Amino acid sequence: MKKFGKALILVLLLVAVGGGGFILGNNMQAVPGASTEEQAADRRILKNINLYREAIQSDYLFPYKKEDLETGIYKGLFWGLKDPYSEYYTAEEYKRLMEDTTGKFAGVGLVITAGEDNLITVVSPIANTPAAKAGLKAGDKIVEVDGQAYAGKELQEATEHMRGKPKTSVELTVQRVINGKTQTSHVKLVREMIEVDTVIGKLMPDNIGYLQISSFEQVTAQDFKKEWEALEKQGAKKFIIDLRNNPGGLLTSCEEIADALLGKATIVTTVDNKGKKDASTSDEAQYKEPLVVLANGGSASASEILLGALRDNKRAKSVGEKTFGKGIVQQIYPLGENGKDGGFKLTMAEYLTPNGEKIHGKGITPDIVVKAPEQAKGMGPDFLKEDPQLQRALQEVKGL
Repeated sequence: MKKFGKALILVLLLVAVGGGGFILGNNMQAVPGASTEEQAADRRILKNINLYREAIQSDYLFPYKKEDLETGIYKGLFWGLKDPYSEYYTAEEYKRLMEDTTGKFAGVGLVITAGEDNLITVVSPIANTPAAKAGLKAGDKIVEVDGQAYAGKELQEATEHMRGKPKTSVELTVQRVINGKTQTSHVKLVREMIEVDTVIGKLMPDNIGYLQISSFEQVTAQDFKKEWEALEKQGAKKFIIDLRNNPGGLLTSCEEIADALLGKATIVTTVDNKGKKDASTSDEAQYKEPLVVLANGGSASASEILLGALRDNKRAKSVGEKTFGKGIVQQIYPLGENGKDGGFKLTMAEYLTPNGEKIHGKGITPDIVVKAPEQAKGMGPDFLKEDPQLQRALQEVKGL
């Protein structure tokens, strides 16, 4: 299977300078290939930063830290892209970002992003966490944390506020659109140590294997194969993969799972800003059992890549609701050895499904659309009577 280079690639922001046009300091260095206009802009930017800094040093009333000014410059550079998925991380923020990919952190269990309306938007709650148990849903807007207002551009600050020591509480002010009207509620959550078991397998009646993938982390592909083969040994002849409320994660993990399910085929193609295409492909070896996939509005990024690959290659039927619609890929750039000086994340490509479909901002509509009830207490095998999407998936997979 062809991989996307050596750098760590994330397909979704998890719960928030090289490559810039100028270098801070007294000695201006031209960026290779920069035009005369770009070099003039670089000099102007550097001149203005020095001017502003001198004014702050001379006249600003309150105490401040010089390192905070430097951090603000870097964060502002990425904020200027107006892209919620590209941002600068301090050393501590970068460390926590890397911890997220292991599936272990302390908090409430929300995956969030900055929406186009500059509001902090829930991509999905993580299964069996305080946020999920409290009923938070994809599309909810987090406007305050403990009474402090946060906008989308303050995503990292809001994330830090929601995290904390286990057994401590935090109150979220949440906006949700119901019947065309925005309703506001206050939700009190108790933080827990979140240890995401990203793959859960269960043998259902009629020898149907059920596999829920809650996110794509470092161990997810390995755990997926282990659970699939364990269900086969228990007698599973057909399978359902549940990607509902899966916000994405590591592209490499998603690719490995797609590789296990597909024969020789294209998984996904990325296109960079120069139009260069790079295709990820699977080999001939595969699990061949009949398959149905579940998805909903909380299925994003890597989930959509897997869904698109299975759909376009006619490997699986899909059931549920339209997905989130995140079709761009970010690359992590560490600063210093292993990110000891922080890092940044930059959107560097758009992805296409094997049929060439762009889904960013559009999502993928499943083959069979089934709406989930608004007041359902849960979903999955333990809530089968309240889960019409899983009921329909069982019906479909029996017919394959």
